[in-house]
Amino acid sequence: MKAKIVLQEQYLPDRIVQLIEQGSRTDAPTGGYSNAVEFALLELIREKMRELAQDFGFTRDRGRLLTAAIGSAADQVEALLEGKGLPADLKQYLERAREKLGPAANELQELGGRLDVSQKTGKLVPRAERSTESRRAFEVRQIGLAESVEGLLALPASEVHEISTERLEYDLGCQVVGDWFPFEVPYEDLVLVIDDDGSVYVSVENLPPRLVEQARKLIEKIAGLLYA
Repeated sequence: MKAKIVLQEQYLPDRIVQLIEQGSRTDAPTGGYSNAVEFALLELIREKMRELAQDFGFTRDRGRLLTAAIGSAADQVEALLEGKGLPADLKQYLERAREKLGPAANELQELGGRLDVSQKTGKLVPRAERSTESRRAFEVRQIGLAESVEGLLALPASEVHEISTERLEYDLGCQVVGDWFPFEVPYEDLVLVIDDDGSVYVSVENLPPRLVEQARKLIEKIAGLLYA
C-alpha cells in the first residue's frame, strides 16, 4: 500500500498560506487581522526555535534565537505566498510573534544549554543522518539519554512525499496492521508505529543495550524500505 505523507515542517507553512488565501476571498477589509493565521505562525516559529536551539546551539542569545526563527518562518511563508500571487506582508503577525514568544525563547535557551552540556558529557547522543538504499536521506533520533534510551524515531527527509508498506511485507515478512495511519508493524517482540508524517517509532524502554542496537538496525531497515 502506498500513502501520501504530510511532513510537519511543510504542514504549517501550507496551512498559513491556505488561511491567508481563504481570507483574501472574503469580504473582510484589506489588512484584516486573522487570529487563525497568528496561531499557526506562532506554532511554526516555535518549531523553528526548537530546531535552531538543538541544531545550531543558539543557547546564549535569546534575541538571536528568536530573530533567526522569525526570519526563517517568514522567508518560508512569504515564498509560498509569492508563488500564489498573494500579498506577502506578514509584518503585523511577526511583531506579535516577537512579543509573545520572548518567554518561550528564554525557556528554549535554558533547555538548549542543558542539552549542550549533556552532549558534551556523553549523556545525550547527537542525532544521526543516514542514507537509504534509494539514496534518500532519513534521520534516526534517540529519545532519552545515552544510558537510558526510551525510544527510537526515524524521520524521512523533505524530498520524501509518500511511503510504501508493501516492501515491509515482501522483504521482511512484516504484517502491517491498520487501514490508515497510524499503522502498527509487529516484529518479533517489538511493535513499530508509522504515523501520517512518515515517522516510525519504536519503544525500547527497559531493553538491554544489545536489544536496543537490534531495534536500531530494524528501524533503519524499515525506514529504508518505506522511503524507497
